[in-house]
Amino acid sequence: MRKLIAMVAVAAGLMLGSVANAAQVDIFLTQTTATDWQLSVNNNGATPIEAIGVLVTGLHGFVLNTAGNANINPGTSGLGIDVLPPYSYAVVQALPAATIVNGGVLDALLATLSVGDAIGPVSITDSAPAEADTVFALGGAAITDFSINLVPLVPEPTTMVLLGLGLAAIGLVRRSA
Repeated sequence: MRKLIAMVAVAAGLMLGSVANAAQVDIFLTQTTATDWQLSVNNNGATPIEAIGVLVTGLHGFVLNTAGNANINPGTSGLGIDVLPPYSYAVVQALPAATIVNGGVLDALLATLSVGDAIGPVSITDSAPAEADTVFALGGAAITDFSINLVPLVPEPTTMVLLGLGLAAIGLVRRSA
């Protein structure tokens, strides 16, 4: 009986820990060091993506991943400072008639964003002074079904709770065996 309870606890922890993203496009800003964040995309839909723009704070550098995606247009992609500081607009755009992320492509690394030591952490803002967070399909049609996710370098409390539940379940299984 204890093994069954432990297995149910592990399964529940795994189900709670998995993130079900129902959006057509999931944009991730993942912190890799104290000053660097990676911009990656999961295109869960069938529509190819031509451009992505994310309004963020605290940015001062932007390096495109043209080696991993030859379709990125360095002429129109980059980092622009908005008219209302401290917002910055990070844009990744495809070459004409090309796509940066085809339908069904997961974990497409598009760029690395850098923040200054004195500026503070990257954050996505809900306000949109001149531009807003945007995703465009091939041909320029806006995709409105997208999500933006921040993945910090430090594990979130939920992750630690789920890890603790999993370890406790393993301990119960080993103890009863």
